[in-house]
Amino acid sequence: MEIRGPATYYDGLTPRVHDVAIALGVDALTIRDLDGTLATWPLPRLIKLDARRGELRLGSVDQPDGRLEIRDPRLVRELSAALRDQPKTPGAKRSRGLVAGGLVLAALASVGVLVVFGIPAVAAKLAPLVPINWEISIGEEVKPQIVDMLGKGRQRTVCDDAAGAAALAKLSAELVEAADPPLPVQIEVIRLPVPNAFALPGGTILVLSGLIDKVATPDELRGILAHELGHVVHRDAIRHVIETAGLSALFGLVLGDYSGSTIAVLTGRTLVDAGYSRGIEAAADAFAVTVMKRIGRDPGALGDALNHITGSTPNFGESLAWLSTHPSTPDRVAKLKAEARAVPPETLLSQTEWAGIKAICK
Repeated sequence: MEIRGPATYYDGLTPRVHDVAIALGVDALTIRDLDGTLATWPLPRLIKLDARRGELRLGSVDQPDGRLEIRDPRLVRELSAALRDQPKTPGAKRSRGLVAGGLVLAALASVGVLVVFGIPAVAAKLAPLVPINWEISIGEEVKPQIVDMLGKGRQRTVCDDAAGAAALAKLSAELVEAADPPLPVQIEVIRLPVPNAFALPGGTILVLSGLIDKVATPDELRGILAHELGHVVHRDAIRHVIETAGLSALFGLVLGDYSGSTIAVLTGRTLVDAGYSRGIEAAADAFAVTVMKRIGRDPGALGDALNHITGSTPNFGESLAWLSTHPSTPDRVAKLKAEARAVPPETLLSQTEWAGIKAICK
């Protein structure tokens, strides 16, 4: 007898969210929408991923970037029971992706993969399998080093003006809910007069005060945060660490040894110095467009923000190459501006609250 019910499906290739019907049969889980079958995952290849309380998240070894989210209580209970009783095969992965021993084997096996395909192929395969709690730990370890690097050794503090922090939390809450990230998100503003923002492993988004100074409207800030949430949802930071720091980072994941180690320094430097590929940035832009539409705001505002950030800063990419993780190009801005739409006047934030965000580091 099949187990059937509703779910949400992410294919890992586009930011599109698919409302689907799933059916768990004798040997496979089938994912369908109104247009037909989107994926068929053999039972022995299913992965049980980290999830919120009362939710079930599944993936497949054969589609590492894909994700299936089940929230219906009945369906969660029935699937959990059925999968718990399912005999394990050598291809199956247990809850939380890979246990340490399995990741050790994956790291060793990746040496051979590196020779044939290179580090990016390994990063793309392993990043979705890194347990969420490991990624959070990595982010907690490297954050102080990154803040220190940004300040070039000078003490820099998190801006925590009460009124500004409360308004920022209010503005970001709707975005986080609409983005539905796979891990907790924390947004912090750092006192540094450079217009940028980026996501760390584990869900922390750092916004530099120079960016707060540049944006002109709440929607411009929303667009930037939605873009960074795209990196969080796609787990780009942990993939980037594995891709650019190489096997040292990979074995650091296995051993869990970041505190006080050269791996932590390398990880922090990797996140600060190296930018994402055009494809990854385009995917984060597309995700931002989707999220802004979902909350009824103007997706084109992200293009306005990029113009404000780079337009008055000559040679931005050249003079700040060490931090230019989001290079702005006319083509990129044009694509975002093409998504512009008329929206109702700002109602979520009052003028006083927006002024509080603008003054959060004053």
